[in-house]
Amino acid sequence: MRKIIILSMLVLASFMVVIAMKWNRFDHSIISNNGVKTSESVRIDSVINPAIMSNELPEFRNFIFNLKEEKDILFDENGIWKWRVIDNRLWVVGSTDQSLYAIDDNGKVLKKWGQLGDAPWENREISSFDIKNEKFYIVDRDKSEFKIIENEKDLVLYEKPQLPFWSGTFLTENLITSVSENGKTFEFLTMDLESGKTTKIDIPSLLGYDEAYPNMNIAYEGYFVSNGQGYCAYVCLKTGTFFIIESSDKKARPYNTIDKTDPPKISVRKMGAINFFIREPDHNVNYSACIDKNNLYIISTILFERSENLALDIYNLKNGSYVGSAQIPKFNDQYPVDITKSIDGNDLYVLYENQDIKKYTMVKNE
Repeated sequence: MRKIIILSMLVLASFMVVIAMKWNRFDHSIISNNGVKTSESVRIDSVINPAIMSNELPEFRNFIFNLKEEKDILFDENGIWKWRVIDNRLWVVGSTDQSLYAIDDNGKVLKKWGQLGDAPWENREISSFDIKNEKFYIVDRDKSEFKIIENEKDLVLYEKPQLPFWSGTFLTENLITSVSENGKTFEFLTMDLESGKTTKIDIPSLLGYDEAYPNMNIAYEGYFVSNGQGYCAYVCLKTGTFFIIESSDKKARPYNTIDKTDPPKISVRKMGAINFFIREPDHNVNYSACIDKNNLYIISTILFERSENLALDIYNLKNGSYVGSAQIPKFNDQYPVDITKSIDGNDLYVLYENQDIKKYTMVKNE
């Protein structure tokens, strides 16, 4: 009897190991019934995949910028979910409470706004924000809503698009842009808040396709960054592609990163009633991005096999051309996971894996 029990326990243990292995294998690619996982959830995965690229590593980066170390900033409130430099002040979204904090270069909280909740003036999952003239411009990914709030709780605007979106931003004070798909379409939507008119931009046609192929949105998953001054960029995480949208004509222009990495192939596997969408290969080639008045900044993982540092690649907003690169160093043996930058000036803030913040000044080589 004892042998039977032991044997049964061994069989059960083996079964659990197999299940755990399968779950570990597929966990990072689970797609819900409502669409792909958000870019925020993607970015908390490991920064570096050891099999980062199968093609030859590029030799043509021009490292014309250096990062001069300026300040260590310690923010101990609730972790950092999103952040942005606004009017030369660093604002962060707390990971646990979805509140916005204005902090100085010592990490001291100067102002706090908002809280976690389901009321229209409360936040569930801020994916983008801006602050102008004492008004808060908030995009809530979880609640699929755009809102403008003043005087802490007074709603100036509350817009909930008919189609769900996984990333959106305020292109200007009166224009909102999002990326959406409903199984048949994959498009950018730009809405004029004054007229209510929506401009639709078909993403497959921008990339040379007659129509969206199955699960194309997963291959080109990404997120928006905006300068709030008429330019925003949609940066793809898994492929060497980004789109620039300008408020003057509401058109989107696709560009390749200098690595021109092809999009991953998407396959579907079933486990019971759940569909798993698998990207092959599945790693981030563009890990984080930010934008200022003139340029787009993207952290690339391509050079990791050649260097302990990650590359910061810079592109011109007006024509998508490559400007140059800098290397972002590790800090306390931690890799960078996010960046933000002042709209004017050369201050660059880098967030590391352990939530340390480092302020650098970008200096162009003579």
